[in-house]
Amino acid sequence: MPKNLPSLNHSLLAQERRAGVCLPVWSLLSDKSFECGDLYSLEAIIPWLKNTGLSILQILPLNDCGYGSSPYSSLSSFAIDPMYISLYKLGIKQFSRKKNIATQFINKQRITEIKIEYLSDFYQANISKHNVEIDEFLKNQDWLKAYLVFKFYYLKYKGLHWEEWTKKEKIKVYSDDIFTKLMEDPNTKSEIYFQAWLQLVAYTQLKEIKKIYTHNKLLLKGDMPILTSSNSADVWKDSFFYRIDLQAGAPPDAFSAVGQNWGFPVLDWAKMADADYRPWRERLSYQENFFHLFRVDHAIGLYRIWSIPKSAKSAKFGYFYPQKGVSIDDFKSENMDPILARERGIVSPMDDTRYYFHWDFNQESGFHLYSDIEKEKLYKLSFQNLTVDEKYWKEAGEKVLKVFQDATTMFPCMEDLGSVPGFVRDSLYENKLFGIDVIRWTRSFEDGSFIAPDHYRNNAISTLSTHDTSLVLDWWFKELNPHERDYAESVFLSKDIEKANSTLDNNNPEYVLRSLLDFAFSTNSQFSIQMLSDLIFCGKYSVQEDWHLHKINVPGTIEEKNWKYRFNFTAEDLIHDKELTKGINQLLLKSKRIVN
Repeated sequence: MPKNLPSLNHSLLAQERRAGVCLPVWSLLSDKSFECGDLYSLEAIIPWLKNTGLSILQILPLNDCGYGSSPYSSLSSFAIDPMYISLYKLGIKQFSRKKNIATQFINKQRITEIKIEYLSDFYQANISKHNVEIDEFLKNQDWLKAYLVFKFYYLKYKGLHWEEWTKKEKIKVYSDDIFTKLMEDPNTKSEIYFQAWLQLVAYTQLKEIKKIYTHNKLLLKGDMPILTSSNSADVWKDSFFYRIDLQAGAPPDAFSAVGQNWGFPVLDWAKMADADYRPWRERLSYQENFFHLFRVDHAIGLYRIWSIPKSAKSAKFGYFYPQKGVSIDDFKSENMDPILARERGIVSPMDDTRYYFHWDFNQESGFHLYSDIEKEKLYKLSFQNLTVDEKYWKEAGEKVLKVFQDATTMFPCMEDLGSVPGFVRDSLYENKLFGIDVIRWTRSFEDGSFIAPDHYRNNAISTLSTHDTSLVLDWWFKELNPHERDYAESVFLSKDIEKANSTLDNNNPEYVLRSLLDFAFSTNSQFSIQMLSDLIFCGKYSVQEDWHLHKINVPGTIEEKNWKYRFNFTAEDLIHDKELTKGINQLLLKSKRIVN
């Protein structure tokens, strides 16, 4: 690594205060893009990053989503979606068909189909040369053959789940013999080699971009979901490492009375440990080709995760996995019958000898059939292993963290949002790892008040919003009630920002957003990374109303309606927006977040 960059080997980047911007790559076109943002967009935005003083670019996952659109539900934890390949960087002169960006949403499938046609023509034009390169790539990428076989059948059966097409093809589990057999058919070999070439191109382009960022003293931050779609090459190839009978999600909370079921299989961390975390070491090694830092999505899942049996009526009837559970003997010691408790909706079995208590078991009608003494016994049983479980969760999670720290020079940043137990925050602090503090949610545990900038965690990234939240101005003007907004104004609206004219009052979006950015950048958090939508506080590209139309994702809604947002400007347009560039630079100079 160049001497003019601090070591990223878990040194907290030499305690440098930095600022950055976060965006989905598809959302930001360049003048050289084809209908959506691509890998060249990461290169095109560099002058703007340098002019503003932003030194981190964070992106959402780039993994191959197949016929889907969510970057957090992919066909592979390695493969890059072909949609992101830059035609321009390959020398293919096909750009967006309209000069002006007409709509705010992309048609991922249509864009991918057209790009694949151009890429296929380019590949076929020099197939012999490309195939030699592919053979070398295959030798060095252990994950690739299984993905290629999976992708072949995934396309053949139009996205059908592998549990179904393996029956049709009379295939049980992946083996290299399956790959070898497919290669015997020239037509099949051609299809598979083309898919391999797409991965080689994406790998080469993204690896080159990391080098360009390094040369410019900028950091590129990736995103690594810990969960993987059940319909993926990873789960098909290594199903041994997953609890297929369980689905990951979240317990009931203020957002959902019945909890959330995300549909992802649950990782079996014990089996991962037995294999010295091989799948994760391989993933980290591959991602290191592309990124300096990486976000670990749903980091609490490294310690424990809400797991819902496939037979459960809703996510409400899940449990934190792994856990010790309550044994039959435990019930007997209290003269309680676990079978009766199950019939009354209080518990469900974890296995033949252990049970877990439901989230709100005391709200079940069957609970009120017990006497007061029996109710106390049930409460006691439900909490009896909490201390033991938390100790185990912390120890097990830290073993995974050690892999994240030792197996790569990338710096891990943990997404620790939601109802996070204290032992997780303690663990991140003790291991000198970053969490995330969303300004609107960062409050005192004692009285619920917003905390002052200098009281923020140093080992954290402060941000106004995430890809799963509303834009911060939507929160401010639409979600806060009048009383809450009066209080927020007293905390966040900057007294230092000059009001250029009388229109810059507390109801002016530009003034409010600039004040909120000023607050976020002034926090004690070592990094402050903002969504691009929240950074554009002035100029013709700023959003002054209808902020809800500019969301990337609305959690709990169908995938087809999300993950399509496209900005109505290009990377080059940002470079030419001198007012915005100067405004951001002034905020970063003030907060001492510009790295020399």
